[in-house]
Amino acid sequence: MRILLVDERIPDPTSGAGFPRAREMLRCLVDDGHRVEVYLVAASDEERERVTAAFTGAVRFHRSRGVRGLRRLLRRRVRSFDVVILSRPGPLQMYHDTGFRPRRRGRPGVVHDAEALETPRERLRRGLYPPQMTDAEFADEMTVELDRMRGVDAIMTVGPQDRAVIAAHHDVPIHVLAHSDRVSRSGPGFADRSDLLFVGRLEGTPDRFPNVDSVVWFVTEVLPLLDEMLDHEVRLHLVGHVESEEVSALASDRVVVHGRLDDLTGLYDRCRVFVAPTRFASGIPHKVTEALGRGIPVVATRLLTDQLGIDGRVCGSADTAGEFAQECARLYTDEQAWVDSREEGWAYVETACSPVEFRRTLARVVNEVASA
Repeated sequence: MRILLVDERIPDPTSGAGFPRAREMLRCLVDDGHRVEVYLVAASDEERERVTAAFTGAVRFHRSRGVRGLRRLLRRRVRSFDVVILSRPGPLQMYHDTGFRPRRRGRPGVVHDAEALETPRERLRRGLYPPQMTDAEFADEMTVELDRMRGVDAIMTVGPQDRAVIAAHHDVPIHVLAHSDRVSRSGPGFADRSDLLFVGRLEGTPDRFPNVDSVVWFVTEVLPLLDEMLDHEVRLHLVGHVESEEVSALASDRVVVHGRLDDLTGLYDRCRVFVAPTRFASGIPHKVTEALGRGIPVVATRLLTDQLGIDGRVCGSADTAGEFAQECARLYTDEQAWVDSREEGWAYVETACSPVEFRRTLARVVNEVASA
């Protein structure tokens, strides 16, 4: 089939925010023999050339021309596509703004990949950075976000919680397309590791971007408590594209800011505990599932463990700075707890993040929409 995918940015797996999943979607569609084109809402020519090379020319990435460019593309070639996939709210709204509507004669089937609902995350963010969102505001924002999804033929989401919310408002097929992660059991054991690891895109300010907020909170509130519990200092390694003054200011001998790395194997094999101190977010945290698959035990906020549907056997879970420090200390010093958490993490990823199931689900969605 010929498939058009509209997304906000290039599918860079180091960006987080659902883009590793977007990368895997593209890879699966190409491997299944479909002819795929991608319209990017925002991407420089350099980024577009880089991702075109990464897919060895198998995917055509269109230049970013806003709503006008998407409207022009659809006017010229809409009947040549079997399926249009709209990833995230921005591209969905852009498609609506073009004036095209699905399921007119000769038009492609339309899938909205909601990935994750944004309004619940915004409510959490405003709880940390007022003004807080009132119940009435939350209800209004949710209505707007859900109403935007009308008029599509199918919806995908990354987790069952969001699926349940969407299903209460829409009668189209709604599918859970979770992350795709592979398990690696070749890494070193407890005794051959040290230090802490965080992976995620670090751009913007703490009051707007959850990764920046979480790193600043961990370094300023959690790390001093952890030092007291361990009676010595441990280093924290930060990996990801950095465009944040607050994160850059944290750099020191013990907070090592690596920036963007293409291969994280060395740090995954070197560090003893992965930290995910996220305080506002939505969807399913890929940084956690990837770390678990790589064999490094994780300490995460309860927000993330609830999203994943996992308990303390799989990874450490905490809310307050004190609890987070205690969980880090436990997994950092207790070898048996570390080994048990590692095994449970591998088992979880093998079941919940199966690449085979990811491919099957995506193929089923595309086939059903194209043949409807």
